[in-house]
Amino acid sequence: MNRKKSKGFKKIINQIGSRKKKQYKSRYKSVLDVMRTTRRAMDLTQEELSIMAGISRSTIARIESGEENVEVETLMRLANAMKKELEIVLK
Repeated sequence: MNRKKSKGFKKIINQIGSRKKKQYKSRYKSVLDVMRTTRRAMDLTQEELSIMAGISRSTIARIESGEENVEVETLMRLANAMKKELEIVLK
């Protein structure tokens, strides 16, 4: 993943108005929680998932900790590796 393109979760949160920060943080955290919970439920380590998805283990660790801004392509690769369907809903 290109580190220059990825601003990281903390930097993005700092750019959002204070009223929206809590809402955005909650939604972003939910995505991370679902990914981590699914990986653990499948009894996969970050290393095993990284091999299956073709993503470095350190990238998965940064994603799960909220330090990495996740691109849709990366989410798709992770979902496919875990045999899950990625669904994005705009409301």
